[in-house]
Amino acid sequence: MRSSMRMATIGMCLGVISLQACQHYIPDFDGTYVANSADIQADRKTVNDILSAFKQAEAALQRQDIDGIMELYSDSYKSQSFDKPMFRRVWAELFQENHDFSTTHVFTQVKVDAQSTPQTAQIVCTGSLWAISNKTNARINLDSWFGEVHYMVLENGKWRMRGHAWEVPGEKEPQVTRPPHPFF
Repeated sequence: MRSSMRMATIGMCLGVISLQACQHYIPDFDGTYVANSADIQADRKTVNDILSAFKQAEAALQRQDIDGIMELYSDSYKSQSFDKPMFRRVWAELFQENHDFSTTHVFTQVKVDAQSTPQTAQIVCTGSLWAISNKTNARINLDSWFGEVHYMVLENGKWRMRGHAWEVPGEKEPQVTRPPHPFF
């Protein structure tokens, strides 16, 4: 009995330590990754092309290059009331108010519909967007998401984000009210 209690206490302590470590290290766990257990329904080249689109946007984020970031968004991008031109203004404001941006994307599913014209993909992603505030010099979370479905479209030979599967008109998934996820 005593041994079981000791093991349970050790387990709880390790869990708390792990959670504390995550709070400090995940914001700086920069990059886009495919989870080892991800459900991949696409060929390797397509997955690499989609990863490349996100990595290029991340590199642009580090340079605070609005044009580079906007390359990730389709011309027909729509998220809640946001469209591509509105996002350009939002990113400009974020760059004026913050510095040292970092972002993390972990893909748990990549599902490509190669039969559609143009090709489309749904990416299930968990991640976050962080920066340091110019006013407070504190690290702040600008956006975070869990199990978000990014709706991608192959446009002019590059994968671009068109919105989220539950927001894009014509998608088969039910339209539900969700909090906005405006960035990546």
